[in-house]
Amino acid sequence: MDCHDLWMMEEPPRVKAILRRQRSSRICWMKERWKIDNRTTLSFQPWVKVCLTSPMEPMDVTFWALDVTVLRAENINNGDYLSEADCYVTVSLPSQSEKVCRTVTVGNDPNPEWNETFTFTINDEGVKSTLEVCLYDEDPMKTDDLLTMVTLDISSLTPEEKETRKFTVNSEGQLWLAFRLRQSKKREERVHNHSTEPSAIENVSYSTLNVTILSATLSGDSDFMSACDGYVIVNLPTATAKPFRTKTVGNDNNPVWNEIVTFRVPTNVKNIIEFKLYDEDPLAPDNLITTLVFDIDTLTGEGKETKEFIITPETENKLLIEFELQKTEDPSSEYLSNGIIMAAPFCVLDVDTNQLTRHEAMRGKALKLRGAYEEVQTIDPSLNPQLRFYVNRDLETEIGVETRNNFNINIMESSVPLKPLQDKKTCQLSLVMEDEKVDFELKSNDWEDDYMAVRLDFDIPKEEKEFIKKRKVVVSQALQKLLGLEAPPRHEKLPTVAIVASGGGARAMTGLLGSLKGLKDTGILDAVTYMSALSGSTWALATLYQEANWSQQDIDEIISAAKEQMTKSVLSAFSMEKFQYYDKEILKKENNGYLVSFIDMAGLVLEHLVFGKKVTHKLSEQKKAVEEGQNPLPIYNAVNIKDGIGLGQTEAEWCEFTPYEVGVKKYGAFVQTEDFGSRFFLGRIIEKLPELPIPYYLGIWSSVFSINVTQMWSFATGNKPLWTPWLGPDINEIEVDSKQVTLDTTVIDGTTETNMFLTNFFKDRPVVAEMYNILRGFLMRWDYSRSSNFVAWKDTHPDAFPNQLTPNDTTMRLVDAGHAINIGCAPVLRPERDVDVIITLSYSWDPSAVCRVLKKTAAYCQDHNIPFPDVNYDELQKEPKEVYVIEDVKNPKAPIVVHFPLVNITFKDFKQPGVKRKTEEMKAGEVDVSTSNSPYTTDNMTFSEKDFSALIDLTSYNIVNNQDSILGVLRKAREKKAFSAED
Repeated sequence: MDCHDLWMMEEPPRVKAILRRQRSSRICWMKERWKIDNRTTLSFQPWVKVCLTSPMEPMDVTFWALDVTVLRAENINNGDYLSEADCYVTVSLPSQSEKVCRTVTVGNDPNPEWNETFTFTINDEGVKSTLEVCLYDEDPMKTDDLLTMVTLDISSLTPEEKETRKFTVNSEGQLWLAFRLRQSKKREERVHNHSTEPSAIENVSYSTLNVTILSATLSGDSDFMSACDGYVIVNLPTATAKPFRTKTVGNDNNPVWNEIVTFRVPTNVKNIIEFKLYDEDPLAPDNLITTLVFDIDTLTGEGKETKEFIITPETENKLLIEFELQKTEDPSSEYLSNGIIMAAPFCVLDVDTNQLTRHEAMRGKALKLRGAYEEVQTIDPSLNPQLRFYVNRDLETEIGVETRNNFNINIMESSVPLKPLQDKKTCQLSLVMEDEKVDFELKSNDWEDDYMAVRLDFDIPKEEKEFIKKRKVVVSQALQKLLGLEAPPRHEKLPTVAIVASGGGARAMTGLLGSLKGLKDTGILDAVTYMSALSGSTWALATLYQEANWSQQDIDEIISAAKEQMTKSVLSAFSMEKFQYYDKEILKKENNGYLVSFIDMAGLVLEHLVFGKKVTHKLSEQKKAVEEGQNPLPIYNAVNIKDGIGLGQTEAEWCEFTPYEVGVKKYGAFVQTEDFGSRFFLGRIIEKLPELPIPYYLGIWSSVFSINVTQMWSFATGNKPLWTPWLGPDINEIEVDSKQVTLDTTVIDGTTETNMFLTNFFKDRPVVAEMYNILRGFLMRWDYSRSSNFVAWKDTHPDAFPNQLTPNDTTMRLVDAGHAINIGCAPVLRPERDVDVIITLSYSWDPSAVCRVLKKTAAYCQDHNIPFPDVNYDELQKEPKEVYVIEDVKNPKAPIVVHFPLVNITFKDFKQPGVKRKTEEMKAGEVDVSTSNSPYTTDNMTFSEKDFSALIDLTSYNIVNNQDSILGVLRKAREKKAFSAED
């Protein structure tokens, strides 16, 4: 018998009346829902206790939204006579969530102003909890100073009323906060494995924006034969999916339009309006003269404001536009938010195709709903009697029939505008097709599984927190043994250690296995909590984590199995049998609903080279290898590529993959690993696709090696492929050698049917891995650029253009993280992971710049305000070492880095630490990891048995020979952590 207890404590008096009304209806629902019989006991005062003979199903829960606005502070004295306080405020509900909201830091100001609002979603029980607000003085040199902490009993608030309260700070200062407790909509509580609770609800109001396109001054169009035939397209994507177009003013370099367009603008989101000025051309695609963007947050909202936009300063070309921003009385809406991105209300719209095909003109056509998912759908009742569109409910849009014009550009043949629809409403619409009126209904419906599959939060997931608790038991015992302690250290005094490995193809895989052997032999591996890998080092992790207890087993057996695979002929990946296998598997992936690319074949080639067999193992199945904390948590890395504006730089957005989640920390968006690859919109899974096996991820994580596969394809088939792998701007730093791959076996006939099929198959497909975008449909919050996750202060950087950021994309363009930095420090530098020591294992082919990867990491951290050792890396690497211990004593928040480059210094003379080689053993120490004649250059994807073993021995030796350096750092980090815990 399953028993479930419901505790309804005596409610706070201010919310008691509301809860009493809910309780009576809830009990009736309980009797009907659970068929209460004589074995069920009910007692209502002062609580309800229900004992059931069957498991309890979820019951309706009332949700409350608590808005906390941090207003300002006055007379804040930090006790420092050299400078004023650098204040920030944190807000949390410890009894409800581990989430801590934080304002920006207002520097050197005793009277800071924030005006930042945070919203917490709580249930009935949460109304009885206590809010904690802390005021800090930020200190870059040590732990931030807590100036004061105030608490608030939420039950003391009057529901639906906004209250401002003043709190005293150190006798003379004051802190002002505003609160509002409001009843959120009632929702059925759903039970899912993936918790999205930290998402906050923000109340979003609306404004009306009137935009009048006045006139332009132009010097002439590009054909020099006539004056400009100008028109303007206006788009505000946060408000409408339908761009507005002015009329064309023909043959006039001083066109006057005086046309007005009105937008319903949601507040709280970043509203950037775009203007595109065109010169119309009847014989060719119209010429785009200029694109202008304008942030409407800069408007005062006080009447009409005319702005003059300079197009070309040297010719004084300009565009004149008038704005008028007004408040509206429209009721507000609830948006989900993590402080960076926001999810607007979700809406499902259905169209009956049978209604449409009653008209001959509609048969075989496609219906388009701008801004929806999917935007264009074929009208065919035999395939789908109902077309279903998913859309942002607040979006003004347009629905109609799509066709192509003479320039092969999609246009609307007939359309009607569509205003936002409320839930469960029916709208009667009409289209005119070939002089025939086509009537049809558009219905807005509830979706049967409307829950957020995207976790909007910057914290690590609860599953990872549970792992950390279990891993600390292992780490504590390891440190006791390593440091000779009398007892295992308390968990709060344990330093968090991460291993971070670089790329480098087969060299990185083999080198990492050797380094891990050294770390295991010294006992240091058990003191490690995280392992982050990219490119070639992911091959090693993917091999290890198929074994649930690999770090507790004999690692020599794993290395021996890897040796068997990594020493076979590369050309074995290009046999006729393999071509047929690639054909079958890639078509299977496409039939499952995935996008496919040449990177998929590269992944299957790696499957053969690394594993030597078909691998069905999935990333989510690696949970078995960490469920008891028995191994470090693996983190695999890729980057999502965003192009800059014009000649602006490319942005590489780090995307991390763990057995628990896949996500982009920059946006605070994560999904369950088994859901990644599915189709998402506004945080919901629109279509669930089966999880991909690990080889396809290897293709993404190490996509830079597609150039090697391309070279081998050419040699093996005798044909140059019709695709070119995407290499990116920093390809030389990702170490793909330009020389031709050397193969020593016969050439395969390049004219076989399967070979030709694969060649043509990839011809028109992307050469980067495109995955359905988990961020699709989200909006950027109005103040996103204040986050250090973004570098919007760089004028041409993609971060400066919110309308072009990843939430606006259909797919994510994922590539090898080596395109950004060829070592995976970024995920372990997340403050939520609180890493104290980073052991970097670099297998980059940088013989003259062994600290290059750290220098690039330091530059990344500087851009994003992440603590990292700020030292002269160029000077550091002038003296070759087996290990570099890098600590920034001026910045105690920065982790200590223990850096192992790929070098052969003492190994040449010592076969083991302290054991010199004999004369006949000297040749074994001649492991070349620095010249162009080395067998370990990146173009070599497999090695001889001798070379494989030599690299294992070298990297293992370098760890063991320098274990005292690691232990010294662990001792220092533990002492620092212990001091911090006591402080």
